[in-house]
Amino acid sequence: MSVQKFELDPLQQVSFDAKALVSLEGYYQAQCPRHAEMLGLRDEELVGRPLEFVIGAELARGVREAVSGQLFRGEGLVSLKSGRNLVVGLGAVRDGDHLLLALSDRTQATQLESRLVLADRLAAVGTVAAGVAHEINNPLAYILANLSYSLSELNGALGDTVAKGSPLGALLEEIVRALSDAEEGAK
Repeated sequence: MSVQKFELDPLQQVSFDAKALVSLEGYYQAQCPRHAEMLGLRDEELVGRPLEFVIGAELARGVREAVSGQLFRGEGLVSLKSGRNLVVGLGAVRDGDHLLLALSDRTQATQLESRLVLADRLAAVGTVAAGVAHEINNPLAYILANLSYSLSELNGALGDTVAKGSPLGALLEEIVRALSDAEEGAK
């Protein structure tokens, strides 16, 4: 099969990165320079090969739906001969006696989408953690305030009215130590 060259008008090149012509039977007939660059395949390596050679069986099945005249759009993973994988958006439509195949490299966009989803999840975890911390800090502040108040009242009572060394004084001193330990632990 001979290698065909074809040109696409500039408006057609806006929506997709790369174009190729495919026979109605599903064999590559031609590709634009961007298609060759994106996939790393020279014309001689591509022309006459089946769709599955480049885009895999699943996407190839979808492209074959375009033979009936319906527009096909899909997305999938394409393994390059270099070993790299591309996430591609793919469109196919029948144009007379062949299919026009259009590819768009969505690898970076897909990676960015994944990062945004992760960032959104991390933000949600941060919001929950802040809420939990708030719920813990409010009762803790209440406890600390009451411990501080109780300590100051007991220290005042211990110095003013109860004789140190008496059984009640010893009990109050033990209570003050326990409350002081609790206050220190809560801080």
